[in-house]
Amino acid sequence: MNEKVAFLFPGQGSQYIGMSAVTTIDKQDIVALAERKSGLPLQRLMEQGPLKRLSATEIAQPAILLVSLLCKEALIDQGFSPAVVAGHSLGEYTALVCSGALAVEDAFSIVAQRGRLMAQEREGGMSAILKLSLAEVDAICRGVDGKVNVANHNGPAQVVISGDEEGLMQAGELAKRRGGKVISLPVSGPFHSPFMERAEQQLAQLIEPIKFSSPRIPVVSSINGKSLSDPCRIKNLILTQITARVNWVQVINCIEEMGVKIAIEVGPGEVLTRLGRKITSAIEFLPFVDYGKIL
Repeated sequence: MNEKVAFLFPGQGSQYIGMSAVTTIDKQDIVALAERKSGLPLQRLMEQGPLKRLSATEIAQPAILLVSLLCKEALIDQGFSPAVVAGHSLGEYTALVCSGALAVEDAFSIVAQRGRLMAQEREGGMSAILKLSLAEVDAICRGVDGKVNVANHNGPAQVVISGDEEGLMQAGELAKRRGGKVISLPVSGPFHSPFMERAEQQLAQLIEPIKFSSPRIPVVSSINGKSLSDPCRIKNLILTQITARVNWVQVINCIEEMGVKIAIEVGPGEVLTRLGRKITSAIEFLPFVDYGKIL
């Protein structure tokens, strides 16, 4: 294949019962490693659920990492060689493993603890605001006295905010007055906000001694939308990831500038595929289940 291909790895919210069946690749060593590092029966939970249990932050995160890595292995076995990788929030860890910047064992250790720590921070939540620009939502957040902030810039008219219940309610009302549509998201806490500082500080204690290497494949940061090559810079960004904004529009703009023509969502679901198609028509976005169309 002559065209540049990007691997995009999804984050929390893409889980569903049966998601492990998205690929039939036999990599029991990866499954065993994931279950040992997380202390969870991930294979059974992914196959049988219940969905409420699978969707719990401390379970969904290592489960999605596992399935995404299995999908990545399947694509590599089919001869795909990504020119660049990126991940949305949690998916950034999968991208780092794919690039060679982070060992798979370390990724499962970090993500298992990341999920547990984030699940403990329950003072607040998240809402998606549709039909308004990033500038409009930023202005709304500034008008709510620091109780809410932009968590994800997912598309031209899709911005996710994070904060305490009062802040989310006030911001939602302001957004509706401006013509926006507000959707409360089923998450356990105010991710990608200052409310996650305690979890971030605790996670940093685990991440600090872990070695990050120079990536063999360019990695685009979901925080600043830039291609990263310095392992120290990668580590520093990861240390601030769960309080920082996910700038997914910048990520897609960056891979487009790098000449990517095809982007495959490597993992369960089609969330990133749908987002990408709303950001640019210059890249063909495909969910993992459709990768055969370009073989």
